Amino acid sequence: MNIINKLTLRHMKENKRRTLVTILGVIISVAMITAVTTIGLSFIDVLKRESIASNGNWHIQYNEVPVSKLPVLEDSLYADELILEHEEGYALLSEQGLEGKDNKPYIHVLAYNEAALNRLPLQLLEGRLPVSPNEIVVPEHFLKHFNKDSHIIGETMTMTLGERYNPDLVEEDYVDRLDQNYSILFDDERHTKETVIGEREAEFTVVGIIERLGDEYGISPGYSFLTGLDPSKLPKDATVTAKLYTAKPDQEIFKEGERLKHALSIDEYYINTTLLRYSFVSSHDGFVTTVFSLLSIVMGVIMIGSISLIYNAFGISVADRSRYLGMLASVGATKRQKRNSVFFEGMIISVISIPLGILGGLAGIAITFAVVNPTFRGVLGLDVSFEVKMNIWTLLLTIGISLITVLLSVWWPAKRAAKVSAIDAIRQTQDVKLSSKQVKTSKLVRKLFGIEAEIALKNIKRNKRRYQITVFSLVISIILFMTVSYLTESMKQALFSTNSGVNYDLQVNYGVKDDPNLELLLEFDGITDYSIIQSTQSSARVPYQYVPATNVSAIMGQEEDIQDDLYYDVFIQALDDEELKEVAEYAGVDASLLFDISHPQAILYNEISYYHEREKRYVAGKVLSQVTDIMVQLTNWTYETSTDESGETIYMSHEVEGEAIELVGGTDFAPMGIVRTTHGPNGMTLYVSQAVMDKLNSNIEPRVQYNVYIKSDNPLALEEQIRESQHFDNYYISNVFKHKQEEEATMFILSVFSYGFIVLITLISVANILNTISTSIQLRRREFAMLRSIGMTEKGFYRMINYESILYGVKALLYGLPISFGIMVLIYWSILKTSYYPFQLPWVHLGILFVVLFMIVGLSMMYSGSKVKKGSIVDAIKQENM
Repeated sequence: MNIINKLTLRHMKENKRRTLVTILGVIISVAMITAVTTIGLSFIDVLKRESIASNGNWHIQYNEVPVSKLPVLEDSLYADELILEHEEGYALLSEQGLEGKDNKPYIHVLAYNEAALNRLPLQLLEGRLPVSPNEIVVPEHFLKHFNKDSHIIGETMTMTLGERYNPDLVEEDYVDRLDQNYSILFDDERHTKETVIGEREAEFTVVGIIERLGDEYGISPGYSFLTGLDPSKLPKDATVTAKLYTAKPDQEIFKEGERLKHALSIDEYYINTTLLRYSFVSSHDGFVTTVFSLLSIVMGVIMIGSISLIYNAFGISVADRSRYLGMLASVGATKRQKRNSVFFEGMIISVISIPLGILGGLAGIAITFAVVNPTFRGVLGLDVSFEVKMNIWTLLLTIGISLITVLLSVWWPAKRAAKVSAIDAIRQTQDVKLSSKQVKTSKLVRKLFGIEAEIALKNIKRNKRRYQITVFSLVISIILFMTVSYLTESMKQALFSTNSGVNYDLQVNYGVKDDPNLELLLEFDGITDYSIIQSTQSSARVPYQYVPATNVSAIMGQEEDIQDDLYYDVFIQALDDEELKEVAEYAGVDASLLFDISHPQAILYNEISYYHEREKRYVAGKVLSQVTDIMVQLTNWTYETSTDESGETIYMSHEVEGEAIELVGGTDFAPMGIVRTTHGPNGMTLYVSQAVMDKLNSNIEPRVQYNVYIKSDNPLALEEQIRESQHFDNYYISNVFKHKQEEEATMFILSVFSYGFIVLITLISVANILNTISTSIQLRRREFAMLRSIGMTEKGFYRMINYESILYGVKALLYGLPISFGIMVLIYWSILKTSYYPFQLPWVHLGILFVVLFMIVGLSMMYSGSKVKKGSIVDAIKQENM
């Protein structure tokens, strides 16, 4: 080790505080870079695993593929594995001596090949999976319902399997097989009327027990059993559902999907876009662009903040070492040797900090995952959880970005060190170069704020470089805080712009207005609140000038100026009187207007959410730009049938003009049961009274739906009670509680990550400010001692400090806020690739910023100043450096 490097190490040891602050800054920086890369990789990994757990590990699906055409799929470059499903048919439970419910009388047998058993979501609870067509596994809920135990494994089950058909359509030679998505068909007297065709005998040995299959829904008429599949034993005219799995999906998979569709002569197929998206393969690059844009912005902000902190530390270090660097120059040290001394210091700090930063980042992420995983698994009901993921490429990326950050931080201080001349360094004149104009201040400053303010201002002008470094540090801190805060809020808004804001737990459709079972339904234990809403659907044409431009573009699919009225689906919701009055009060509308049937009036629910097909992103905004003094002419379609000369049935439809209804206000208030419109850009929801609803339906055939929306303290148990009651066998019941839990858990997880990130950002910012200001104050000890020696009081000293603090804060805000707003716009544009929401400034975070900024600056200066003024005046004046 040469003498200059030895001196560098000695200098670092003698200035332990600054060295430790620099090391800490680099550690935090590296930890945050590690956290970003790790979180990004881990997030994509858990989303991918969740998609596989929910929908299976496949990429293209074709239904009703003839067995004879399977070689077409097997020859595809994207068929590393061919996943096959075959529906064996339905067997009556009564064959097994079991009595099922009216709406669930069957055993449904589904066959999987080996690839399907491995790639599709399937949870084995006991025993083993079937490996041949004569082995079968039974679902756990089947055993529970019929009080059977696991001793069923090893038993033999004989079934008569067939396919379900609607007899009315069979008689008309229109054969359409019914599957698990079709509930049991009943006649008017509640008797089963469907037909089972193509019956055959089958014998199976039970080899295991599985969890309920995901494609068995509440309306599904059969308990899904699973058997093995051997495609070679199927008839050539049999059909299967075929899914392709490829180990290395790429962008060409979409073209391959189209090619295979034509080769198979199949009308449609399905791409597992969700799974492909998490492999960064997408038919449109909105998701990929958004992810990489946000990661780039966040990484850039971290690097800027880190460079600021590390640069300031090295800059001060060089300024402090300038005298001995000059002395070295006087005895023959070259520019290269002086420059390399700074790079050597950076290398020492990097060697210590980067490994610690990576370990700290991974440890922090591991702790964070440990906190969020119970919520993630418990609330979302998933078997997957966050795992710390880092591969060799992300590790190299982290190290590379960290080294670049340190290199950029020391580059300018190193160049400055190389330029230090012997004479200037020994005389200490290089940092202060003055002219009379540069320290001139306005007389108004002294008049308004006193001589202390004038001295403070002169000091800032005299030590312009230190002032600029301090302001720059504050500006970076502002940018860091505002960027991450806005990113957090933007992600929340983007998340909510893609969902409908469900505000109830259960929905029960009870069919007729005066349903005798409604009162019985509302007596169930566990109901905490409910709302009964009657609804109907109509159509209307709305003048284009009342429709926001984004909605017009989505409706028309073009950007040209639209001059015609736009077609809208109108969803009319009749609220009970008290609820409607509450909505009217919230919207600022006279509620009495809404009960006048001679002039029907309504309040518009002026919130909308939809997927913009042309722009490939989600949009959340307003239905109409004007919500009053608009007459909406409702129209409905009626259908009639007639027979032509050949006896063929002809279906005819025509439009019938209904009532006109006036919009008298708009609101974003949603009573229980009303959700943000998800029927596309041309859907609107209107609130009306029951009297107006009856009026609207008076001259047309009413198509009213009757729903009760329920909140419960135990929605899952309540749903089970309702389903087990024979009174509600044929009622549509929807449990949205789990979806709400997923939203809440997602927001919790997002908040943990984002606010944890804000804490780290704040640590960098505070360390930056404290380091810069305290060092600046320490370097001015001689100046403060001189001021005290000529009579400046303690009160005057603190007035001067406070004035400087205000100048620092105001100047930092003048630069920091515009730059922050610019970065916010970039973030907003990035998220617009996948979602739309109105741009809003984070006013709350702005308020927090103002308070915290001036508090940190003020406390930093006062603390540093208090330490300086305690020393001896004589010793401070004698001191030439720190």
